[in-house]
Amino acid sequence: MAILLVKCPHTDRPISTGIEIHDAETLINLPDVCSRINCRECGLEHVWRTREAWLEDRVEVAPPTRQHKGAIGQLRGRANCANA
Repeated sequence: MAILLVKCPHTDRPISTGIEIHDAETLINLPDVCSRINCRECGLEHVWRTREAWLEDRVEVAPPTRQHKGAIGQLRGRANCANA
C-alpha cells in the first residue's frame, strides 16, 4: 500500500491525505474529483483534485512548519472545485 500525497500550495511541501492506495494503476483509474484537506504544514484548508496527487511508498513525517488546530491530514470529502 502507498500513501496518497498532495502539495501544500503555500509551502510547496508534500502532505499526506491519509488515503492508502494499492498501486499506481488504481490511482490512474480513480475519477478526478475535488476534495478538501486540513494542511499540517500551513494550518489552512486546501482543495485538491485527484489528478494533482501522487503516491509514495514510504512517507517520512516531518514536524509541521506551523502549529494549528484541527484534524491533520484528514480527508474532508468532495469539494467545490469551481473556486479552486
